[in-house]
Amino acid sequence: MPPKTKEVARKVVVAVNRPEISNASLNFVPGDAVEGYQERIETGVDWTIQEEAARYCKNRYRRQVPEVLFSQALQQKISKSVLCGFLDKHSNISLQDQWEVILPTAIWDNEKFANEESKICWQNDNCITDDLINLIKNAVSNNDRKVLEHDFKNVNVLRVNDCEVRSETILLICV
Repeated sequence: MPPKTKEVARKVVVAVNRPEISNASLNFVPGDAVEGYQERIETGVDWTIQEEAARYCKNRYRRQVPEVLFSQALQQKISKSVLCGFLDKHSNISLQDQWEVILPTAIWDNEKFANEESKICWQNDNCITDDLINLIKNAVSNNDRKVLEHDFKNVNVLRVNDCEVRSETILLICV
């Protein structure tokens, strides 16, 4: 005869109705909620060496960022882009040769040999306006750099990101 097994009573799990908590309430701590809260975060946390280095560099970089005027930022942005060769009046290379040889080579090199970080940097350097290739194409078809200068001055979108432009300058441009 098999041994008797004890029957274990199973408890019925009762559903608990809890109020919903929004994500905002979990992330926001009012400034006057806990006195010294910010100070404890800044001084009472044991940071790793990498985190300390990142905080140090971030604070140091924030203080030493040179701010440039918009015209300087635009010139800096153009000098890093493929547009630079097409605008260079002193270049010995014709617009047609730049269009047929240099530009396709630069694009091909970027697509085939660049790592992801380099591709992002290349895209960032060449995102001055939405339709940069068509601006260049129009100047090449007319074989005139002045057409490119004129069209470039009349673009609707102009990006000078990563050029340390003064915020006051940006506000004046937007208004």
